[in-house]
Amino acid sequence: MIDVLAASVDDVHALADRLGHAVPGSGLGAERLVSDRDRVAAGARLRAEDSRRTLAGRAALRMLLAARVGVPTSDAAALAIDRTCTQCGEQHGQPRVDGLSVSSSTSGTHVLVAVGDADARVGVDVEVVPEELWTGFDAYALHPDERGSMPDGADGVSQRIRAWAQKEAVLKSVGLGLRAAPARLRISAVETPGAWPSGAGMLDPGAWRPVATTEVRDAAGSWVTSLDGADDAWWMLAAATPQPIRRWTLDDLAAAHPSAA
Repeated sequence: MIDVLAASVDDVHALADRLGHAVPGSGLGAERLVSDRDRVAAGARLRAEDSRRTLAGRAALRMLLAARVGVPTSDAAALAIDRTCTQCGEQHGQPRVDGLSVSSSTSGTHVLVAVGDADARVGVDVEVVPEELWTGFDAYALHPDERGSMPDGADGVSQRIRAWAQKEAVLKSVGLGLRAAPARLRISAVETPGAWPSGAGMLDPGAWRPVATTEVRDAAGSWVTSLDGADDAWWMLAAATPQPIRRWTLDDLAAAHPSAA
């Protein structure tokens, strides 16, 4: 089972203020729910909006993780999440939790986080669709077999970002992130329907797609699926194998932590 939360930065901060018993709109709730290292990482961002988004992403992951492992919100800041970068040692690397698999992503006004079993090997990516792409995007992001099939115009931009988000989720799931060029893999166009019924607290994403071609050995055999979210972005979840997803809302998290009342 993979637990997923997709939300806006503003809504995450609003819930964090409730759970952290902070003045609504103050933003202090998120600061109370994260670790010292999280606060330093958010404070290191140059723009206030980037700092606020980073803090929301860190708080959202901790709130979802607390719900998953059954600890109160008051203990969220103490949950051991290691983000040590394997390249430089700073706290901006892939999050790691003993005995579980976790991932987080932010873009624009959006936050996406996931928690799964250790062998689920989850990775998430949310990407806002821009009006235009930077020069050289296709060469860097698209596999040679994809470059000739992309449409023109706004739809082409959206489909390119969709492919990017799929690949980054996969690369994050195997611990590489963008240290491996997205152009080195291609996601299958063939969908495999989910095998799990929809129901209360459950999300059947409809279909998973396997990695069809890859020069990145660690990514071979990985799968990715698209999640529902705000229409201005693509929301992707990758895992070692297709499996059931439990979609959390912020209301669900509030209910899981009665202290928010």
